[in-house]
Amino acid sequence: MIHETELSTISIPHAKLKYGNKIGEGGFGVVYQATYVFDNVAIKVLKNQDLLTEEIKKEFIAESK
Repeated sequence: MIHETELSTISIPHAKLKYGNKIGEGGFGVVYQATYVFDNVAIKVLKNQDLLTEEIKKEFIAESK
């Protein structure tokens, strides 16, 4: 489990992610099935990253918990 204080320190090398099929889409972005090292994960690619406000960032972090 990831604690809130750890969210800002997590860094995953993009080269170690292997994207799979699109599995969903919501208000914040598109969700893909992926593999990180040997684990199955879901990756959300944010929409309109240039328009992110602090409020939207907080909502995204809350949604990801």
